[in-house]
Amino acid sequence: MTAPEWAWLRSTCSDQSSGNCLEIAALSGHTDLRGSKVEHGPAILVDSPAFAAFVQGLTI
Repeated sequence: MTAPEWAWLRSTCSDQSSGNCLEIAALSGHTDLRGSKVEHGPAILVDSPAFAAFVQGLTI
């Protein structure tokens, strides 16, 4: 099961015109990830606590 179209979020830092972005949808218990170039393609479902730990570990 993937997120409905209204649930997908794209970073405001992304180039909105190129379609070369990672989109996320936070749902109950899991987070979906997909590439914006293939909006109706496959998504990766990640356990929400695991995704939160991943984001927390990122450094810019």
